[in-house]
Parts: sequence; structure tokens; C-alpha cells
Amino acid sequence: MKPNIFPLFQYADAASAIDWLVRALGFTTEHVQTTPNGAVARADLRFGAGAIGVRSAALATAPWAGIRQGIHVAVPGSDERTTNDLDGYLWSFGPDDLGASTGEVTIVPELRYRSLTVATAWLHEHFGFETTFQVPGPDGVPIHVEMRLGDGTIYVTRMSTDNPDWADVKQFASIVVDDPDRHHHRARAAGANIVIPPRDTPFGARFYAVRDPENVLWWLSTYRPAKPGARHPEG
Repeated sequence: MKPNIFPLFQYADAASAIDWLVRALGFTTEHVQTTPNGAVARADLRFGAGAIGVRSAALATAPWAGIRQGIHVAVPGSDERTTNDLDGYLWSFGPDDLGASTGEVTIVPELRYRSLTVATAWLHEHFGFETTFQVPGPDGVPIHVEMRLGDGTIYVTRMSTDNPDWADVKQFASIVVDDPDRHHHRARAAGANIVIPPRDTPFGARFYAVRDPENVLWWLSTYRPAKPGARHPEG
């Protein structure tokens, strides 16, 4: 198994963001390319087998101009292309694997859509994603869906205004960690803005949540994506 779906981030101060991601969350820097004035043209960071891409927002050109987060899907042998999905999220497809290695998925992008039913159907029809697990809400309509493409997974949830703390969050990254409490101590020692301290979930996982210096949300959890054919996700 080799992860093939990666969150992409554009920061106002990408160099400081990379330093923070390494110190607070434990990413390792695989590759950094800078311009003569020190702006980050491209950086690949690893966490376990998974990877993320980071770039200075000031260097972005269309269609990435003004985009804080996007998603890249590694497709060996394909040409590079970008496209927006039905809710406007930006995706790129191409052979670049951002330096990911063989191993279990450790980074899962999460996207919030206006309608999960419509979104999951669209992602299946246009990108080929398959649903591997879903959690129904009180009304029977799914509130959490996991979708898989190759060896990569995304989480899909409903857009909601019930909690004003998350009103600005349309997409974020969930990171798989074995010990959220220990990881939380590291992040807190690095001055991270802890928005949810470590706690247990009703389904047996443990997690905490943090905002980085540019207010991007990160979710650190023992929760692992479901494997094809599983009856429930690994907690």
C-alpha cells in the first residue's frame, strides 16, 4: 500500500508554517524548493507514509491563486490536470507522489459538502471514488462518509453551521497518531493553539484538534480509515 491522496496548503508565510508543522506536529521535511528571495516554491512534508504539499500563497497562479487548501491525487503515468468539484474544492491529478512511501494511510483530507448524497455520487461518477464506510445520522442520512480511490482515502461530512467554532472550516486534514495525549503534549509545548484537548469519541477513538499559526485546522486521532469490505472503521 502506498498513499496516493495528499492535502495541499498555501500559506502567507510558508517557511514559518513548515517550521511549525515539524516542531508541533512531527512532520519531516522531504524536499524544499525556494525562490531567490526565500519564498517556498514547493515543499513536500512527510508524516509516516503520507505526505502533504506546502507552498507560499504569493507564488500561486491560476487556478491556485487565492486557494488556501486543495487536494492532489497521484495517478502514475497521467498528465497533470486540475479541476474543481461540485462545491468548488480544487483538485489536481498527476504522477507526482510528493515523496510518499509504502505503508498505511496516515493523512486523510476531510471535506465538508452541502449535500453528502449529491457529493458522494459526484465524486464516484467524476473521480471514481468508492464508498467504504458511512455513519448515518438520526434521520438516516449519512453524516460521515469514507471514500477510497486506489490506496488513498478522504472523509466527507456535511456542511453545518450548528457550531460557530467551525463555521470557517470547509476542509482540513486528519492525521493518524497512536498516542494523541503524548502528541498533544508536543504540540502544546510548541505553542500550538489547542482548540479541543484530548478526549474519547463514542466510537472508541481518541483525538485532539489544533489550529496552526495561520488558523488551519488539524485533527490528530487514533481513528483509521476503513479498509474495503470492513464492517466498521478501525478505531
